[in-house]
Amino acid sequence: MKKRISAILVLALCVSLCGCGKSRQVQSVEEAISSLGKISLLSFEAIEEAEKMYDALSDEEKESVENISDLRDAREKYDFLAFTASNRPFSYEWINSADGDIYVFECTGEGTHDNVPCTYTRSEDENNMAIIVSEDGVEENVTLRLELGGRTELVTDTKRYPYVRRDDYEAAGAEVRAEVEKYLLAQDNGIWVIANQFMVFGENGEGIVFDSFENLSNSKYSTMKWEYIDNDTIRIRANSSGGNYSVTGDFSLLGDAAQRPILLNHGSKTTACGSFITWEELTAAG
Repeated sequence: MKKRISAILVLALCVSLCGCGKSRQVQSVEEAISSLGKISLLSFEAIEEAEKMYDALSDEEKESVENISDLRDAREKYDFLAFTASNRPFSYEWINSADGDIYVFECTGEGTHDNVPCTYTRSEDENNMAIIVSEDGVEENVTLRLELGGRTELVTDTKRYPYVRRDDYEAAGAEVRAEVEKYLLAQDNGIWVIANQFMVFGENGEGIVFDSFENLSNSKYSTMKWEYIDNDTIRIRANSSGGNYSVTGDFSLLGDAAQRPILLNHGSKTTACGSFITWEELTAAG
């Protein structure tokens, strides 16, 4: 009788496991992850134990852990809290993903901004660290922002693009260039007007320039060259063979999906020296 009861219990257990499709080990890992709750500096042991339990699973079992992303997010959030609590962010160079401007912060409350000495004070919550940088008596607000599943960034009041750690700079810079080219190479939608000349930017630093609207229909044009100076700044060189115009300068692009893109003078980055006009607007104007 005992053997029969044991056999029944074993069979019931097998049926139960087959029904849910997960081993007891997998269920234990999911329970450990679900019990993590709000992440704080006291969460280290619980996170580490859940990670050890997950690492002990087979590859097949790991694939069936449904809330593994919660564990990874918990680890990133804990690392960020430990990161700020120990002052470790200040051992890094923070490089602007567009123009290469650099902040370096030390745990002493001092640092440099583009090699100019500065001081700072900070406050933080669980997701961000606010820094007030004082440089030559001028204060600027800087925020160290946690990006779960992404990268940690420094965001300032005066820069369009964020600062990133050196290890992330190449990838972040590529994203900036991709955004620049999204607008710069939009010849299917319109044409750029720069220094009273009509310009079309092509790939690989090539382009063409017209000296007047009337010449567009007559296909009279000269070639031009453009190149990156930094990730959001281009240098344009264009001269007509007849000497009617000459354009040489550095320009930074500003624009997003809800805003007409413009090119700013690189010297001041405040003067709009180029604007994008759609073909419909150009036709209406003509």
